[in-house]
Amino acid sequence: MSVNVARQASVVVPEPGVTESSLPQAIAFGPEVRRLFGWYHAPREMTPRHLGVVLCNPLGYEAMPAHRTYRHLAARLADAGFPVLRFDYDGTGDSSGYDDEPDRVATWRASIGTAIDELKRRSGFSNVCLFGLRLGGLFALTTASEREDVRALMLWAAPATGRTYVRELRAFRQLKEKDSVGPPRETPTPGEEIAGYLLRPDTAENLSGLRPLDAPTRAVRRALLIGRDDLPGAEAQISKHLTACGVEVSVPSVPGYSAAMRDAEFTELPEAALGTMVEWLRNADAAEDSAPASKATSAAAGASESVLACVAPGGAVVRERAVRFGKDGRLFGIVAEPSSEPPSPNRVGVLFVSVGANHRTGPNRMHVTLSRELAGRGYVAMRLDIAGVGDSPPAPGGREHPLYSKASVRDIQEAMDWLGNAYGMRRYVVASLCSGAFLTFHASVQDERVAGQVLINPQTFVWRTGDSLVIKQREQRPAYETSFKSTRFYRGAVLRKETWRRLLRGEIQVRRIARELLSRAVKRAQTLPLPGPLQGSEQREHLAVRRSFSDLVDRGVKSLLVYSANDGGLDVIERYLGPRGRRLAHKPNFRMEVVEGPDHTFTPLWSQVYLASLILEFITTNFG
Repeated sequence: MSVNVARQASVVVPEPGVTESSLPQAIAFGPEVRRLFGWYHAPREMTPRHLGVVLCNPLGYEAMPAHRTYRHLAARLADAGFPVLRFDYDGTGDSSGYDDEPDRVATWRASIGTAIDELKRRSGFSNVCLFGLRLGGLFALTTASEREDVRALMLWAAPATGRTYVRELRAFRQLKEKDSVGPPRETPTPGEEIAGYLLRPDTAENLSGLRPLDAPTRAVRRALLIGRDDLPGAEAQISKHLTACGVEVSVPSVPGYSAAMRDAEFTELPEAALGTMVEWLRNADAAEDSAPASKATSAAAGASESVLACVAPGGAVVRERAVRFGKDGRLFGIVAEPSSEPPSPNRVGVLFVSVGANHRTGPNRMHVTLSRELAGRGYVAMRLDIAGVGDSPPAPGGREHPLYSKASVRDIQEAMDWLGNAYGMRRYVVASLCSGAFLTFHASVQDERVAGQVLINPQTFVWRTGDSLVIKQREQRPAYETSFKSTRFYRGAVLRKETWRRLLRGEIQVRRIARELLSRAVKRAQTLPLPGPLQGSEQREHLAVRRSFSDLVDRGVKSLLVYSANDGGLDVIERYLGPRGRRLAHKPNFRMEVVEGPDHTFTPLWSQVYLASLILEFITTNFG
C-alpha cells in the first residue's frame, strides 16, 4: 500500500504480569533502524532437543490465510520441545518498512538471517530447521545454500525457482483482472498489483533471479517436502537436487493445503500436515549429532532489546508496542503512538478492528499504514485482534473465527478500557471493514465512548446464527468466483455487450444471481412499513437498525460509511437509509461515500490510497 505513512516505529514486549505463560512472547528484534516483529514460542516440553525452528512466511495475499496455520504449527512444535520463532519480514505484517521500498528481495532474505540469529540467541541452540510455505519455502531453500547452521528443511508447496513463482503471481493477477469491473487504472507507484500488494519491477526481477537449485546446500541433513493437494508441484525437482547434495529427503503425500489456504474465514487447520511435520521433526532431531543447546538468553532480558525503529522518507516518528489485556491477557493488540511527545488524553483514540478471520494488519496491510500515519499526526491508534482471531486466543468456551458474534463487542470495549487506563482517553473512533464493520456499528450503539465510526462495506447489521450471507454463500469456493455484487452493478451489466458474450460462453452463473436478486426483492418487501401489530421480525429488526443509525446521529456520533459501488452490502444499507443514505445525508455528522471501481476489500492500489485518504480526512477533520 503506498499511502503517505509515518515510517518509524518501536515495539516493546507485552507488559509484565499480563501475559499468560502459555502464550508466546511478542518481540521486536534486528537492527535498531529496521526492527522486525515476531513471536518467540519457548519450548514447553523438557525433552532435550538439538534444533530450533524458524518459520518463514509466504508473502502478500497468501500470508493472510497462512497466519492461522503458522500460529498452530509454532505452538505444537513448542509443545514438542522446540524453540520456535515466527516473524514478519521487513516491510510486511507488523514489522517496520513498506512494500514500495527498493531492494525488497534482499531485505526479506536478510530478515530470515536475522531471525535465525535471534532464535539462536534466545534459545541457546546452535542449529535450526527452517519451515516455509510457498515463497517462504523458496526463501528457506535459498538460505540453506548460504548458512552452516541450517540442518533441516520443511518445505510446503515451495516453487523450485523464483521465475516460476512470479509466473504464478501474474497468472493469479490475470484471473483477478478478469473479474474486475471498469478500465484498469495506473498504480500510484510503478509496479504490478498482485491481489492488493505491490510488486515493484525490481522486486519481480530479483524474485525471478532466485535459483536455489543451482547451489548446493551447505549443512542440511534432512528435508521434508510436502506438496499441494490441488495442483502438481516441484517436489520431485527439489528432492532430486537435495538428494544429490546428500540430504535425506522425505516426500509424503499429505492433504491439507487447499483447505488451509482458502479465504481466511474458511480456512481449515491442516491437521494431517501439522501432525506430519511435528512427528518428522521429532525424528530428525533425534538423529541429530550436533551439540546440544547452550544456556539460553532469558526471554525477560530480551525486553530491553525489543525496540523497533525505522525512518520514513517524511521523517515522521512513531512508537509501537504490543500489548495483552483483558481477562488473563486474552486479547492482543499493537498500539502506535507519537514518539516526539506524550499523546494528549483530550484526543480520540483510534481502534482498527480485525476483519473477518484475518489478523489485525487489515486488508492489504491497511491497518498498519493507517495507524502509523495517525500516530505520526499525534494520535494513539490500536490495531486489535478480537478473541479467536489472529493472536488473541478464543474466549473461554469460544472458538476461533467467531464472525458476527456480538460478544466480540466486549473485546472492543476492553480495548477502549485499556487505552483509557494507559493514556487517559475518554473518546474513540472505531473503524473496520465487512464483519469488523458489523462489530464497529454495534460497539458504537452500545458504548457512548465511541465518538466516531468508520464502516467499510458492511454486509449486514443484523446477524442470526445460520444466516445465509454473501460470505456464507461462498461456501468452499474462492470469493472472486462467487461473491455477489450490488443490484446497481447487475442493472448496468445487462447493458454491456461483454456481459452477453460471457453469458453465451457460460461464464455467468445466471441461476445463482437470479436467486440472490429475488432474495433481495423479498427482503425489501419485508421491510415495507406496516402497523405495529402486523410487523414481523424482519420489520422490527429493520426498524431497530434504522432507529440505531438515527440515535447515533442524535447522540453526535460522527459516521463515515464507505462502499464500493459494486459491493452487495450497498443494497443492504440502502434498504435502511435509502439511496446513498439520503435519510441521513443532510445530517452534518453523517457521510456516505460510494466509490466506483474497487472490490469488497479495496484491492486495487489506487483505491487503497483513496480509502486511506477518506479515513485520514474523516479523523483529522472531525477529531483534530
